Amino acid sequence: FALMLAVVVNIILVPTILSNLGKELYGLWFLIFNIISYFYLADFGITNAITRLYSKYRVFGHDSVNKLLSSSYLLVLGLDFFILIILLAFKDNIAVFLGVEAHNLEIFGVLFLIGCFELFSQFILRVNLGVLRGEHKYHIAYNLEALTSLLRILSLSVLMLTDSFTVINFAFLYSFSKVFSDSISFYFLCNTLKRLIPKIDYPVIKELIDNSGS
Repeated sequence: FALMLAVVVNIILVPTILSNLGKELYGLWFLIFNIISYFYLADFGITNAITRLYSKYRVFGHDSVNKLLSSSYLLVLGLDFFILIILLAFKDNIAVFLGVEAHNLEIFGVLFLIGCFELFSQFILRVNLGVLRGEHKYHIAYNLEALTSLLRILSLSVLMLTDSFTVINFAFLYSFSKVFSDSISFYFLCNTLKRLIPKIDYPVIKELIDNSGS
């Protein structure tokens, strides 16, 4: 249901956005967020590796799970900051590459920052979702995806009803819906996370990289 809902929402979104923003602004938003989305590959499969390794480490007890999670969060957070610095450093180059016209540069800057905010948040939140899947709580992960789709439809309706449909308002609410929904994962993991002690365990890092590489 969650997957079908996401498809239906996307089918509804595209013509609605086009009719309210026009092709130029829709294209600008679409290009920015698609280019930024390529940087999700920079986790090198680590979030998927967490799902595989979590079940294994649970067998060894809480200490092993803590080592896995603390190492995972610190590794992903390090990658997160590194990617964010690269994106912000090359923001103007990306604008030139996309051929953004002068009158859209300010809008481009705001949309780019919203995209970076979503990317930065999602890197951390994807670790949470990896842990939920590692605990075989797939239903929670799918429910969060369904909630994202519902929030996006609700946001779209509010913008249209209040006559405040601008590309920046839309982009912010579109990204916020995803970040807010996935942030609820902290609630389901609070008992697991409250025992965490931030510390990198190098054998765990090696196993994460080995698994993510596969």
